[in-house]
Amino acid sequence: QPGGKYSADAIVTHDIGRSNLNLQLDGQLDLNGKKVKLGTGLQANPQLLNAIVNAKVDGVTYIDFDLKTTRTPNPSGTLNVDLRNYLTASGQYSYKDRKGSANLDVNIPKINRKIKATGSLVGSGTQEVLNLELLYDAENDPSKRVKVSSVSDVTATSLDTKNVIEVLNYKLGP
Repeated sequence: QPGGKYSADAIVTHDIGRSNLNLQLDGQLDLNGKKVKLGTGLQANPQLLNAIVNAKVDGVTYIDFDLKTTRTPNPSGTLNVDLRNYLTASGQYSYKDRKGSANLDVNIPKINRKIKATGSLVGSGTQEVLNLELLYDAENDPSKRVKVSSVSDVTATSLDTKNVIEVLNYKLGP
């Protein structure tokens, strides 16, 4: 707005090394009377990846993003996203001793759409079994889905895999 008063104040903290990154930005803006507060952070190293973003306008949160992951020895993580009135999402994954699982739930209220994704991976001996499923209209019509299944036998000299892809009521594979 012409003639308005605008100001910004920010603090950046950083520690960047060969295999380590820690970066944070905290800021406050005054946009002609509208108070904006922004907080971000990124931490990455061989063991983890964490990221946050939070934005508020006049005390109301419009963006809230939080990702926390660990890489070794047992990969796992969580994700939470809230984009006020537009999208919310939450998910998690974990993997240990050749067994893994993941899920993601997304809600888009403006179009009344809920999306759900699940996955699993199980290894035993030379065999790996993978199952993924995406319900892209989970609440209104759960038949709207994509499913991928794979059973693979992996040895030093061969790979034998059986895969199935299903979209709606159509199936491709054995």
